Order: sequence, then structure tokens, then C-alpha cells
Amino acid sequence: MVRELTVTNFDKKFNSAFSLIAFTVNRHLIRHMRRLQTELGMDLQTTYVWGVLAHLNLSGVVHPLEANDTLLDSNGRLTVDLAAVSALSLAQVAGLPRETVRRKLEHLEALGKVERDERKRWKVSKSGIDEKTVEFTRQTVIELLRTAEMVNKLLDLHKAP
Repeated sequence: MVRELTVTNFDKKFNSAFSLIAFTVNRHLIRHMRRLQTELGMDLQTTYVWGVLAHLNLSGVVHPLEANDTLLDSNGRLTVDLAAVSALSLAQVAGLPRETVRRKLEHLEALGKVERDERKRWKVSKSGIDEKTVEFTRQTVIELLRTAEMVNKLLDLHKAP
């Protein structure tokens, strides 16, 4: 759990342990990127497009801090419709060329991870969230929590001058 830290208190602790905190966070990010490639079998740019699409599909529908039981079924899956987006909108938000986004979306479509609606807009396919993806996400959360615990320990161990 993230503890309440004043900005001044946090900055002092962060600065005094910066190198170890940077190493810990970087290790988490690098490991995560490697897992994306090896466990999900997709290149980083494809997973980035898939992730940005998922966020765009959910923006305006899901507000994590206001989430309630009506958004999820008994299996923890969304009960609301996703908001499909155009490839152009996705490219603009992702900061990638439209042609790159189009190619990545077509690859994701072939994998069953995304689909087009009747207006040719894109959304994450509910059937594309398979058990492998669920387990990947579960393990990601466990590793993220472990990294957060380590950063909190580093903040506590290093006393600001």
C-alpha cells in the first residue's frame, strides 16, 4: 500500500536513495518488456498499440477510482460496451505513424486480440483476453506490488541528510 508522504519528505528520501530506486524500477520495466515479448509473443510496438487501444476503448466508460460492481460480472469481466476508435485516433494518441498502427492492428486482428465494428472502428476483442493473458496480467500485478514494496523499503532505509 502506498503511504502518505509529503512532497518534501518524499523528495528527500527519493533523492537519498535515487540510484537504488532507479535500478529497482528499471529492472521491473525491463523485465516487463521482456515478458511481453516472450510470454505474449508480440513485439513491443504491437503490445503498445494493443494497450493504448484498450485504454481508449475504456476511457469514458471505466473510472478506476469510481469503479463499482455494476461494471463487472461474477468473473471480473466488463459488462459495459467498449468505445471503438478509429485507427487515426489511435495513431494520434499513440504518437505512431498511421500506417504502423494499421499494420499492428491487422496483426492483432489475425491473433484474435482486436476486432472492428460495423463502422470499421477498432476495439479489443473480449475473446482475445484468454487465460494466458489473464495469467500474464496476474503475474504483472504481483511483480508490480513487489517492486512497490521494494521502493517503499528503499525510501524508509535511506534517511535524507
